[in-house]
Amino acid sequence: VRVGIAHGAGDWSNRAMAGWTGLGLVTVMLGGIALVFLVKPDWVAVMFTDDPVMVAAAAPLIVLSAVAILSDGARVVMASALRGAAEVWSPPIIEAIAYYPVMLPLAGVLAFTLGMGVQGLVLAIVAASVVSAALLVLRFQMISRRLQPTGPA
Repeated sequence: VRVGIAHGAGDWSNRAMAGWTGLGLVTVMLGGIALVFLVKPDWVAVMFTDDPVMVAAAAPLIVLSAVAILSDGARVVMASALRGAAEVWSPPIIEAIAYYPVMLPLAGVLAFTLGMGVQGLVLAIVAASVVSAALLVLRFQMISRRLQPTGPA
């Protein structure tokens, strides 16, 4: 919202600051949750089941989810910031690139070819989320360097 307000006002420096501030805030907020997932995955699993076999199976997936939480938060904030800056096509194109040609083949290779099963599927999701977040951050950085946006405001 703050990116859109700054963009509408033609305030390019505040548009960039709003996007980067949002990214920083979500990283700090979700970083605490990710830290719990990394340090106490069993504790998180026990919130959903008291079956020790399920807790043991879920714990490694919860550790992988710590990275997914951070990258997914960054992905959502940067996609929203880009939309606020009138970049309506780059977020879905970037996400399609991250999830179709990256996640789907990687999931097949990791889960089935390498026999990693569910951990391979989760790792593929994490990888796609990281790729998506990184590309969205790069795109926001590119438009933030411009003095003014191209096209209609």
